[in-house]
Amino acid sequence: MIIEPHRHRIIGAGYNGSEPGGPSCLKGECPRGRHYRQPEPYRRICAWCDAPDGVVCTECQDLFKCACGNEWPCPEAVPPGSSYDTGPGACIASHAEQNALADVTAPERLKGATMYVTEEPCAGCVRQVRNTTDIAAIVWPEGRIECRAPAPEGQAA
Repeated sequence: MIIEPHRHRIIGAGYNGSEPGGPSCLKGECPRGRHYRQPEPYRRICAWCDAPDGVVCTECQDLFKCACGNEWPCPEAVPPGSSYDTGPGACIASHAEQNALADVTAPERLKGATMYVTEEPCAGCVRQVRNTTDIAAIVWPEGRIECRAPAPEGQAA
């Protein structure tokens, strides 16, 4: 959400996702939403497995399936660390920061505003805020990024 500096009003809000009514990651309409390990095994875990909760031993790994029905690891899954912007893992969604900026109807109100987010923003979103807006800072529970240097004393920003 983006807060105007002087009136302390919300001027834009966003969410992770595509446009309202658009394709949905949760419905499997995104390459990253179609292929992931199901959280529960489709068969009983082996009797000899004493791995701690949340860890799957090598003998049990093949007991899990991909959401698409293939064995896990799925050969069609997007490789970890691959680009969200290009290639087979291209994401259909926009980040919450991008959607919040798109929600602002009067861009002049962004001057000196603060953007509040739930987690540290990705480098692309920080770059977009710095390069295309006059937002002063991005804040999340564990940190803050200054996007605009304060104006020298006695000068307008």
